[in-house]
Amino acid sequence: MFRLTYTSSPSWPISSSIVVLDSSFNPPHLAHLALASYSPLSAGESHAGSSTSAKLSRLLVISSKNADKVPKPGEPNTDDRLEMIERMARWMHEERCEDVAVAVVEAPTFCGKSQILVKELNKRSTISMNGEKDRRFCLTFVQGWDTIIRFFHPKYYTDMQDTMSTFFNVDNSRVACARRGDISQEDEEAFLSNPDVCLWKEKVDLFDLGDEALKGVSSTKIRAAVLGGDQASLEGLVLPGVAEVIEQRGFYKESQ
Repeated sequence: MFRLTYTSSPSWPISSSIVVLDSSFNPPHLAHLALASYSPLSAGESHAGSSTSAKLSRLLVISSKNADKVPKPGEPNTDDRLEMIERMARWMHEERCEDVAVAVVEAPTFCGKSQILVKELNKRSTISMNGEKDRRFCLTFVQGWDTIIRFFHPKYYTDMQDTMSTFFNVDNSRVACARRGDISQEDEEAFLSNPDVCLWKEKVDLFDLGDEALKGVSSTKIRAAVLGGDQASLEGLVLPGVAEVIEQRGFYKESQ
């Protein structure tokens, strides 16, 4: 299942190169924004937190299979999260002129989501993308370190080689991973030399978020700020529009 809930313009995507951030967004915060702002060097001469590349489109994805679980007391449901995600997307468009969209995708894995997105995007490609009608889509899924470790773990696949070949070669998708402070260069090199990873390492990019402060942003800190009534801290962790929804609807005020 695929459903677009927001696009910054009717012609989205204007580019065949699309950065995809798939998350539970509970809630969307500034680290999500930094990840969603990632730019491959080949497309934008820069990385996360830098100026917008006109060659890129962006997509924020929430999975209904995960998001439709009954929310814990005081937590936003799927529609509430979508509203907050869309507020982030609008901010990205209005403040940074990003070509951005929000979608719900029902698939349990990145590989499954890639297949759905490529199929749906090809349907939309009948609309001219700045003369790129015949260009092939390239989706870059932005992930954190723990996520990319799971992505390349054989236990999640019946036939890992076939699944990876479909993702990287047939779908033409890529992955990008934000570095984590406690992961050494040796750890990175060991990961990239792993037999399950090295075949595809040319389509894997490890990058820095840029702002050290963003590495400490988390949903746990947001909950603590809300429970403590610390509005200043909350506003340093999320965009104003997201903080407004959290405050107005009383989210995260019940201790977990």
